Amino acid sequence: YWTMSPSSATSADVFRVYSTGHLTNSHVNDTLGLRPVINLKSTTTFKTDSGSEYDPGTVNNPYVVQ
Repeated sequence: YWTMSPSSATSADVFRVYSTGHLTNSHVNDTLGLRPVINLKSTTTFKTDSGSEYDPGTVNNPYVVQ
């Protein structure tokens, strides 16, 4: 899949992520999947249902963005 981060300042290239986690640059005309991105302000807080911001988010106890 692609990231939303450009891999070049001079051409239409973005980072391509392989299933192994390896990154390479890829032109935006290549046929790949795209994953959604959410940008949060640095002042955004989050926690889990347990009330702790240190608990890892899971399917049964997801992070809650406040």
